[in-house]
Amino acid sequence: MGELPVWRMEFQIRRERLNEMGINSTLDLEHKLNGLWQYCCQNWLRLTLPSDTDSAKTRWPNHPLWAALQKANFGSGGMQPLARTRKVRLPSAERLCVHGLSSVTSIMARDGIKSLDEALQVWAQELHAHHRNRRESGYSLGTYLKVMVAQKERKFNTQMEKDFKDSDPEAYRKAKEGE
Repeated sequence: MGELPVWRMEFQIRRERLNEMGINSTLDLEHKLNGLWQYCCQNWLRLTLPSDTDSAKTRWPNHPLWAALQKANFGSGGMQPLARTRKVRLPSAERLCVHGLSSVTSIMARDGIKSLDEALQVWAQELHAHHRNRRESGYSLGTYLKVMVAQKERKFNTQMEKDFKDSDPEAYRKAKEGE
C-alpha cells in the first residue's frame, strides 16, 4: 500500500476565550464551530511558505494546504470568523475607594480640612472651576464626565445590554432545563 502524509491540526481554547466569543454551552459551540475554526485559522494561526528574500514573516505567502484547512466545514453555523469581546477586569470597590479618595485627602491635608463633606464640596468646586478654565479642551465638567464614562463603559464592556440570563436568572434556568 502507498503511503500518504497525515496532517493533524487542533486548537485548545479555554473557557475564558470561548466566553469572549459568546460560546457558553455545548449548544453555542455547535452553532458557532465554523466561526470558531475560522477565527483560529485566520486570526490566530497560519501556515506559510518561508521566503529567503523577505525576513518579515507577516508577508510570507500562505501554504497552499492552508486554504484547504481553512475550508473545513463542521455543519451548521456561518463561516465568518468569530470576534472576541475582551472583558477587562472591573475595578473592585476596594480599589475605587482607596484611589478615589486620594484627591480628597490631598485637599484635606492642603487646606487643613477635617470634615469629609467639606472636602468633597471644595473638590467639587475646584473640579468645576478647572473645567471652566480649560480652554484647550472646551469641555465642561458634565461633558468631560460623559466622555470619560462612555470610554470606561467601552473598556469594561458594561454598555452592552444585559443578557436574558442576567436579567432573570430563574427564568433562564427554567428555559434552559426545559421546565
